[in-house]
Amino acid sequence: MFIPSVDFSKNIIEMSKNLNIEPINNWMKIEKNPLVISGPCSAETYDQLFETCKQLKSYGINLMRAGVWKPRTRPGSFEGNGEEALKWISEIKKELDIKFTVEVANTNHIELLILSLYKRLLMQLKVQIHQFL
Repeated sequence: MFIPSVDFSKNIIEMSKNLNIEPINNWMKIEKNPLVISGPCSAETYDQLFETCKQLKSYGINLMRAGVWKPRTRPGSFEGNGEEALKWISEIKKELDIKFTVEVANTNHIELLILSLYKRLLMQLKVQIHQFL
């Protein structure tokens, strides 16, 4: 699969000038107050993240969060599962029909998040196109 090379770091500042941030009610139906966003501090394993989200959904929580990248003051300590956790999130979103928020701390995280979404979009398109062949 061909994925074009994109230098997001140069475009981040320009992109931020053109952001059209919509109220959450425009992209997610909120039926009750307060809005609860919940999930584990860190996405440590697929099973841990799945079970946590499954239980939270049973309480009516449909907007999850999980630490994908964990900033640390001591080098070498656990810094999160990064790209692997993004894969888990993508699968769990589909399986449980929930939404996710992901915290980013730098442009590298933004690039990885965008590329992760882009790769999944290409995979979905490939499957849909293949159905017509």
